[in-house]
Amino acid sequence: MIVFSQQRGADFSLLPGGDLKGYGWTEDQSCWAKSASVGTYHPIFSDIPSALEVDLLIDGFFTEIPVNATTLLVRNKNGMPAMVLYEYGAGHVVATHVFNDIFPRTRGFFSSSPHAPKILRSLFLWALSKKPVSTVPYNEDFPTLYKHNYTNPVIFSPKWSSFNVSETVDILVNVSNPTNYTASVVEFTLINPYYNISHDNVSATVASNSTIEVNLLHETNDESSPGIWMVLYTLYNDTSSIWYSYGEAFTLGFNISQVSSFKAYLNLTNPDGDLVDSQTLTFDALPSKTYEIGIAFKPNITGVWVLDYEVCTLDNVTVDHGVQAIAVSEYAYNPGGWVYQEDEMSFSLTSDSDYYYYGKNGTFTFHIWNRGDTPKDIFIRAQAISIIDLK
Repeated sequence: MIVFSQQRGADFSLLPGGDLKGYGWTEDQSCWAKSASVGTYHPIFSDIPSALEVDLLIDGFFTEIPVNATTLLVRNKNGMPAMVLYEYGAGHVVATHVFNDIFPRTRGFFSSSPHAPKILRSLFLWALSKKPVSTVPYNEDFPTLYKHNYTNPVIFSPKWSSFNVSETVDILVNVSNPTNYTASVVEFTLINPYYNISHDNVSATVASNSTIEVNLLHETNDESSPGIWMVLYTLYNDTSSIWYSYGEAFTLGFNISQVSSFKAYLNLTNPDGDLVDSQTLTFDALPSKTYEIGIAFKPNITGVWVLDYEVCTLDNVTVDHGVQAIAVSEYAYNPGGWVYQEDEMSFSLTSDSDYYYYGKNGTFTFHIWNRGDTPKDIFIRAQAISIIDLK
């Protein structure tokens, strides 16, 4: 969940896990140039040249945040949080007082800043990524491997019996009966590679709390599907089912290369949205094994790069696809070293409204923070702004 600037700070209390308090855009004075600093490094800031001079349209600030929240941005004018991130349930919440427009429809009403499109694009890519977005150093001289690990999901064991199509399947299946009843019939359920089901019944006595080998004979023909077949069994006492379980597996007209050869389509996009590389790779990955696919590139700009990947069988059946994002940053060598050096003394002025009609009293509140370790004497002088006649 991503939440932008709200009219009143109290509106943030509606957020899940919401121990958020502060002031909204009707209660604060907005800032633009050098309005914020990075409080904690995050991949969404990989495209920002200065951690202390971030240009964003910000109106409002937080005074209280959840105990598990990380402050990503702070207001330069008072050192208070302007963007926070915290975990909630299976996801995250990003709450911010940023109010930049993203997609201008009319030039006259469009309001943004140079850093805003970069931060917001990176924020959305990070939020949509199913995998953690790592940070790598910005260096045009050394290539970076943009990779994705593909694991072949096929389950295979070399111990399984193998048969040719049209042969009779003849295997021994370990059948267990953990119940207190004696079984008289074993029903085998055969599942072919396309999940079509067939049944074979065998008369056999399986005593309670025992395991025996039962011979399965299954006739195949030219129309039988080649591949990996699974065998389940159900035990019956007269006409009642008393137990069922997995039994065995076998292959029919099967070559392991049929489920081990793949193609990968890779497209790499830079932070400006330009397609900079496109490749088609072929590779082999044995069942349950992992193969690393990727593109080696030299990042020429900072920001979040995106690898769009699709893995297919050789006959173009898609078995895996997705997007992997990676942040290229000049600060990658020390991402934990971004520390906001806050001022000992700072203040903000808030009001109970953005506008007042003539004759209405306005309430203005000074917020003063002493972050030092010694008391300070404060002198406040306020001056009313002259009334401007708009007639």
